[in-house]
Amino acid sequence: MIEVEYLPEEVGPHIIKISQDSIPVEGSPFTCNVYDVANILVAGLTKQCHMGRPCTFTVDASKAGEGTLELVVTTAKTSVRAEVQARSRGLYDVTFVPQELNPHFINITFNDEHIEQSPFECSILEQDYTSNANENGQLSVIRGRSAAIELSIDRAVRVVALLDPHGNESQFETAQGTHGKTRILLKPSYVGKYTLETQPSGQGRDKILINVFDPSKIQVMKTGPAFVGEGSDFIVDTSNAGRGALSVNVKAAGQDIKHSIKDVGSGRFEVTFFPYLPIPHKIDVKFNGVSVARSLLEIKVKDPYQGKTVTASGMGLFAAKVNDDTSFIIDTMGYKSNDFDILVTGPPDGVPPFEAIPLRCYQQKDGKLLAEFCTTTVGAHKIEVLLSGQHIRGSPFECQSFDPETVLILDVEGKEQHQLTGQPISFKLDRRRSGLSDLDVVVTSPVGDDLPIEIKGLHHEPGVDLVEFKPEMAGKYRFIIQYGGTEIPNSPLTFNVRDTDAPVDFRAFGQGLQKGQVNHPCYFEIEQFNDDSLPRVDILHPSSGQPLKTNVEKTSPTSMRITYVPDAIGSYLILVQHEGRAPLEYKANVCNPKRIQIIKGFDVRQAEFSPRLALQQEVLVLFHLNEAGVGKLEAELILPNHVKAKVDVHHVKERAEIRFLPQEYGEYALAVKFNGILLPFCPMRGLLDGGEASKGSGKVKLTGTGLVSAICQEDNFFMIDGSRAAQGTPDVKLTDATNLPLAVRLRKVDADVYEARYSPSTPGDYMLSIKWAGHLIKGCPLNITASPGSASEQPASKVFCSGEGLRGGTLGKDIRSFIDTRKAGPGELSLHCVGPRGKTAYCELNDHQDGTFTLNLKPQEAGRHQLAIKYGGNHVKGSPFTVRVSGSPDPDKVKVYGPGIDHGVLAMYQSRFICDTRGAGAGQLTVRIRGPKGAFRVEMQRESQKDRTILCKYEPTEPGDYRIEVKWSGENVPGSPFVVMIFDTQEELSRFLQRGYSPTGYSSDMYGTAPYSGSQNYGVVPWAGGQ
Repeated sequence: MIEVEYLPEEVGPHIIKISQDSIPVEGSPFTCNVYDVANILVAGLTKQCHMGRPCTFTVDASKAGEGTLELVVTTAKTSVRAEVQARSRGLYDVTFVPQELNPHFINITFNDEHIEQSPFECSILEQDYTSNANENGQLSVIRGRSAAIELSIDRAVRVVALLDPHGNESQFETAQGTHGKTRILLKPSYVGKYTLETQPSGQGRDKILINVFDPSKIQVMKTGPAFVGEGSDFIVDTSNAGRGALSVNVKAAGQDIKHSIKDVGSGRFEVTFFPYLPIPHKIDVKFNGVSVARSLLEIKVKDPYQGKTVTASGMGLFAAKVNDDTSFIIDTMGYKSNDFDILVTGPPDGVPPFEAIPLRCYQQKDGKLLAEFCTTTVGAHKIEVLLSGQHIRGSPFECQSFDPETVLILDVEGKEQHQLTGQPISFKLDRRRSGLSDLDVVVTSPVGDDLPIEIKGLHHEPGVDLVEFKPEMAGKYRFIIQYGGTEIPNSPLTFNVRDTDAPVDFRAFGQGLQKGQVNHPCYFEIEQFNDDSLPRVDILHPSSGQPLKTNVEKTSPTSMRITYVPDAIGSYLILVQHEGRAPLEYKANVCNPKRIQIIKGFDVRQAEFSPRLALQQEVLVLFHLNEAGVGKLEAELILPNHVKAKVDVHHVKERAEIRFLPQEYGEYALAVKFNGILLPFCPMRGLLDGGEASKGSGKVKLTGTGLVSAICQEDNFFMIDGSRAAQGTPDVKLTDATNLPLAVRLRKVDADVYEARYSPSTPGDYMLSIKWAGHLIKGCPLNITASPGSASEQPASKVFCSGEGLRGGTLGKDIRSFIDTRKAGPGELSLHCVGPRGKTAYCELNDHQDGTFTLNLKPQEAGRHQLAIKYGGNHVKGSPFTVRVSGSPDPDKVKVYGPGIDHGVLAMYQSRFICDTRGAGAGQLTVRIRGPKGAFRVEMQRESQKDRTILCKYEPTEPGDYRIEVKWSGENVPGSPFVVMIFDTQEELSRFLQRGYSPTGYSSDMYGTAPYSGSQNYGVVPWAGGQ
C-alpha cells in the first residue's frame, strides 16, 4: 500500500491520475473537489434586530468551492424559519423575522464544517413603535426633506422639543395621525442624531433619538479600468452621510453581477465585482434603502483581447428591445468583410422555433463592420460570428430580447384612487412574457422626493414581482415603472393617499373616473358593499364648477352605472358621497383629440407626408397639443413588410414631435393616439417609391414549388406578391424546350397578389419569365423541370408536421405543433380533432405568412384524440395523428395513508406510507422529508410504470421531529405537510400525546437552506399518463 499526501493551494476540482506501467488503474482519473470554509463571507448581519421586523444579511460562498451550504436560525427553545434567495451562483440573501425577545443564533456550515464565528448571536429588541423606521428598525429621516413620523404614545404625553445634534431647538409640528397615533412633521437641517423630547403628565422628560442622514453626500469613485474576467473595484465613501446601512447592486444586460463589499474604515467601502460581459455595468447604491443621487452610474468594461485579435463588441450582442433596431461592432483586424459570416437565430421556444433573423452589415470607414438586426420575439437569441468558418472569441453570443410593452400591472384596480397613510400600497408586475431585462420602479412623494421602494420576486410565481411601499403622509404618489430603460404601458401609476381611516363601503370603477373625450359618453360604475343606500354622485364642470348632467342607471339593488357627456376639455371633479360623510374625490381628465393640429410633416388635405418620403432621410411630424387638453401622444409605425414598430414621441411643452427613418421602399402607415384615442386623420400613409430601379429590384415576391419543379398532368402553383412593389400587374410567359408557349392561368387573390397555375403535358425543362409593370423580376427567367406524376408527388406528401403537440399534452395547457407547407405550394390546409367521447377539440391555427403555421390544440376532455391534418383534401404524412391528452393535475385527489405519517416509538416504528394518485391527472409526485441529520433515507417504489399507487419508506434511525411534505405538481396534497414525532420510549410518546412534549426539547420547524443543501431527503416520481 502506498499512502500519498498533497496540500492543495486553491479551491476547485483537482484531477488525480493514477497509472501502473503507464496503464491507468480502474477508476482513474479521480476528481477531488477542494473547498475552503475560510473563503465564506457574511455581510450585513447586525448584532441587534427588532422583533417582528425582517432581518436580512448576505452569505457569499462563491469562492469557497463546491459543497453544501446549510443555515439554521434558532433560539434556546425553537428554530426560526429563514428564507434563502439566490442572487447569483454562491451568493445568497437570507431573511428571518424574530418573533420573540430571546437571543437568536445563526448557525452556518459548509460541508458540515462551521464557518468562522458561527454560530452568530443576534440580540432582539422590542418592536419599534414608529412608522418610518428603516429596515434595521432605526428611526431615520433624510436631511433637508420634509418628513412625517408617527408615534404610538398616550394622548396625555406632550411633545416638548426637538433638539438638533448641536443641542439647539429645531422647528416641528404635531398633528393627529392614523389609528390614534401622534404625527410629528419635521425638516432637519443637519446630519446626525436629533432628540425628540416628550413629557408625560406631571413627570420628567423622555427622549426619542432620530437618525438624520444625507444620501446625497455619498461619493462613488472608480479606482481604474475594468476588464472581462478580472475583479474590478470602486470605492463608496459614506463618511459625510451619517449613520446607515449601505447596499450595492451591480447589473449588466438585466443580470445580477457577483460582487462583494469590504469595509476599509472611516466610512469607506471597497466594492469588488467580477464582470463577464464587455458592456457597461450599472451600479446602484442605496443608503438606508434610499437610492443615492447620481449613484446609478455606468462602468465601462473592456475586453482585454480587443485590438489584439478579432473581437465583437456592443450592447446588441447581449440585449435587444423587440421591434427596435440593435447593433454591434466587429473589429476585423484587417480581414475582408466577405471572410465573415454572421447568423442571428431566434429562441427554441419561439414561433417559429429557431427563426433566422434578418441582418444588415455595413463596412465603416475604419474597416470595422457594423451589424444591425431587429428581433420580433422575446427570449434568448443566439448570435454567431464566424471568420473563415471558425467562431471568433466569445462566439456564439447570447442576446436577451425583451419587450416592455408586454409587462402587465396586476392587482391595482380600485387601489389607485384612495389609500390610507401608514397602510402599504402594493401591486404586482408580470414580466413572464417580456423577456429578461432591468426592472426599475421609482416612487415620487407629494413634495417631489424620490422615496425608497421594495421589489420582491415571488417564489410561487416566477417572473412576477411584488412592489410594496408604505406612504407616511397624505397626498399624491407617482410610480414610474421602466423595463429595459423604457416606460411600460399604464405607467406612471398615481395613488391618492388620505389621512382619514373611515371605512370605505363601496367601490367605484371604470374609465370615466380617469379620462374621457369631449362630446363622447363617459361611463363608470359603483358597487355598494353593505345594505346602505347607494351614494350620491356629483360631477363638477372644470370651468364653472357647476354640477354636470348625469344619467344614473340602477343595474342591481347594490350597484349603478353613471353616464355623463363632457362638453369641454379639463379636469372634471367627481364626488361620490354618503350622507353625513366626507366625499371621495376622483379627477377625470377630458381631452379633445380633434383639436390637435399638425404643424409640420404631413399634409392632411393631400393625405401625404410633406416633404414626400425619401430613403434614409428622417421624417419629422410636429403636433400642436395646446387645445386638446391633458394627455400624451403614442405612435405606432407600420412598415412596408407589415411589421408594427413603436415610435418614440417627444413632448416639449405644448408640442410633440415624432421622428422615424424610412429604410426600405414601400408603403408606411403612422397611427397616432392621444390618451388611447386614435386621431381623426390617422393612420397617416405614405409611399416610398424607388422609381424604375425598384420595379425590377426584387421587391416582387415569388413563392411556391411551381417555380422550381412541376408534375405533368396536374395543376402546379406559384404566387406573385407585388404588394411591396410599385403599382403594376404581372406578365407571365412559360415556354418549353422548343420555345412553344404553355398556358398560365392568373387569378387575383388580393391587392397586387396573384396566383398562377399551369399544367405541363410532357416531362422536360421549361423556361419561366415573369415581369411586373413591364420590368423583368429579379432572378428571372427561371428553369423549371417537369416530371411524370405519381401519388407520392401529391402536395400533401410534402407537408411537414412536427412538435410534441402531435403526441400528447395536458388538459388546460398549450398543446402546440408546427406545420410547414412551403414545399407543397399553394393549397387549402384543413384540420379536425375529436376526443374519445366525440367532443370536438378547438384547433387554433396561427399563419406566419410564409407557408408555416403554428397549431394550438384546445381539447375539451382527457383521453386519446384523433387529429386529422389535410392539405388539398388529402391527409398529410402521419395523419391522422393520435394525441394523448392527460387530465390537468388535481392535488386534492391524492390520498396519503399508512403508519409512516403517525407518531410512534423508534424501536417498533413502521415508516411506510402510501401515496395514491389515482384520479389526480397528469403530474409529478414529490416527497420531501426533513428530520435529524443522517437519521433516515427515502425510498419510493411502485410495481409498474402504470401503477399510480406509490409505496414510500424512510426508515428513521434516531428519535426526533420529522416533517413530511407530499406535493403533486408542486402543490401540497391534503394533510401535507405531515408532522411526525418519533420517541425512544412508549412513556415519552404517551406524555407527548397528553402534553405536547417534543423528543428534542423543541419544535424543529422548517428552516431555510441554500440550493442543493441539506439535512433533508427527496423522492420524485413523475406521472404523465391519462386519468
